[in-house]
Amino acid sequence: MADQRFFNRVGPFSLGELVALSDGEINDPDQEDIVIKDIATLESAEADDLSFLDNMAYLDAFTASEAGAAVVMARHAAKAPQGMALILSEQPYRTFA
Repeated sequence: MADQRFFNRVGPFSLGELVALSDGEINDPDQEDIVIKDIATLESAEADDLSFLDNMAYLDAFTASEAGAAVVMARHAAKAPQGMALILSEQPYRTFA
C-alpha cells in the first residue's frame, strides 16, 4: 500500500482501465473488469491489489503472491498463481510506474 501521508488515493480502477493507461496488454480479456483498489509488494498484496515482477530475485514471492493482478513479462506468465490477472509487458517496472 502506498503511504497515504504522501500519496492521495484515487480509484479504484478496473484492470482494463489500467491497461489502457499503460504500454502493457492484458493476458486474458475476460479479466479486464477486475477491480484494483491499491498497489502492493508481491509479499503483502491482497486480492484487490496490483503488483509486478521485474527482478527474478522475487520469482518465489511472485509464485506465492496473493495479488489480484500483476505486471509481468510474457515469458513468466505461466509461473503466476492460479487466478492472478496479468498485464504483460517487456518492461514491467516501467509499465507499473
